[in-house]
Amino acid sequence: MMHHWYDRPFKNIEQILDVHHYSSISSTQRLARRKARPYLQGNIPYLFDRWVVYCAEAQTAGVGTHNRKWHSPPSKNIYATYQFDWPASKSGLIQYVPQIVSLTIIQLLEKEAIYPQIKWVNDILLNGKKLSGNLYENLGLIKNTSSYLTLLGVGINMNMEKKEVDMIDQSSTSLKIETHKKWDHVAFLKLLHHALFENMLHFLHNGFFPFMPLIQKRMAFLNTAIKVKTHFDTKIGILKGINPDGALILHADNTENIIQYGHIQPLSYDVNNES
Repeated sequence: MMHHWYDRPFKNIEQILDVHHYSSISSTQRLARRKARPYLQGNIPYLFDRWVVYCAEAQTAGVGTHNRKWHSPPSKNIYATYQFDWPASKSGLIQYVPQIVSLTIIQLLEKEAIYPQIKWVNDILLNGKKLSGNLYENLGLIKNTSSYLTLLGVGINMNMEKKEVDMIDQSSTSLKIETHKKWDHVAFLKLLHHALFENMLHFLHNGFFPFMPLIQKRMAFLNTAIKVKTHFDTKIGILKGINPDGALILHADNTENIIQYGHIQPLSYDVNNES
């Protein structure tokens, strides 16, 4: 009988991990999409008891959210894409995955006495600058199965120098810049494999509720004025946290707005008329 990665017989990720490491490729996310096509089309059988990881020392065309370019110098950072199946019966949990990933990375860094924050929904800030981002994609049902094929891309700025982060089109930083020491990005990625597997297993079986307070207390811009650009408009208000659906709670004009998705940015002034 074929087991899925989330079945209890698997005690740790070493039993299911299949790592593919490259010195340089265009993008781990694009490679994973290409490798996924035969499974979606039913041309080859899918191994449900595996987490496949595509990682690279460098990317020539790294991608982030909305296909934005992800600056990817060689042997400096973590560039990885995880591929695994997700049960269709749990499709309602998919929307929370980016926040679970951000929490996992932060929990690892907290063990090193580093305390980043989550910029809802899928970025990590350290001292107000972007340190990490993740990208989750549901590619659709694997043919003749009741499971989705999913991709999870992760980028973490580990050892970039200031002159390199200055090339990025948004305020960014690296662990080396902030801590004044070089990090072993290969060892950190191995830690991430384990921590991510444990959190995703817990999440799949127990839902978002246990993670909600852990995420909320690590959110950037809590109780401050922000603007949120959605697909439809831009809203301004006070960030109050997230609700049990993982959506943003924004207070404005004595009204509570619930926002499912958007890009947030702090305002350059303080708003003191709301509590």
